[in-house]
Amino acid sequence: MGVANISIDLIYAVPYQSLETWLDTLRRAIALEPDHVSTYCLSFEEGTLLYRRRAEGRVPEVETDLQWDQLDAACTELEAAGFRRYEVSNWAHAGFESRHNQAYWRCRPVYGAGAGAHSYATDGATAWRWWNVARPREYIAAAPSPRADGEELDARKAAAESLMLGLRMVDGTAVPPGFDGELGRLQRDGLVRRIDGRVVPTRRGLDLHNQIALAVL
Repeated sequence: MGVANISIDLIYAVPYQSLETWLDTLRRAIALEPDHVSTYCLSFEEGTLLYRRRAEGRVPEVETDLQWDQLDAACTELEAAGFRRYEVSNWAHAGFESRHNQAYWRCRPVYGAGAGAHSYATDGATAWRWWNVARPREYIAAAPSPRADGEELDARKAAAESLMLGLRMVDGTAVPPGFDGELGRLQRDGLVRRIDGRVVPTRRGLDLHNQIALAVL
């Protein structure tokens, strides 16, 4: 018996990656017949070798137009292969949406164990998150309480975060009180729409979710 549930993660906007090589990557991934595919735009994180190489001019910038072309290609190829985009970066066949990640996007309680693990809890209004010591040796030495730090989110901040994360999902979230101004502006910009008491992202809103996050948080 083989593995019945396969997910593939792909990265686009990679230096030296053309639209043609990205299309080839997508088609090879689809040919493996996974039930779930994630596509992520490469980010240059400060402190990494790739970040330094770019700063030194040894790794080229990827043109914005090419990044959008690659994202459009992912949408076209994956939808043609029967995948449904259900979140900003995720596509799945029906019934194979990530349960694990949906816990984060729906702001459900999450309890992390191990070095660097993050946890989240809420009473429906206020929320709390905390995280463990990151280095394994220090984590072990800190037992039985390896917590590194944490923060409390008041009701407004918790609601804003819940709205922002809910709008990562195609089916959106219930319209929360107190955000009419923000949602009105997002609606006028074509990033969200309201349907039967819910607010959902448009295709433009999914592609430009960072603008939703900036408006809400």
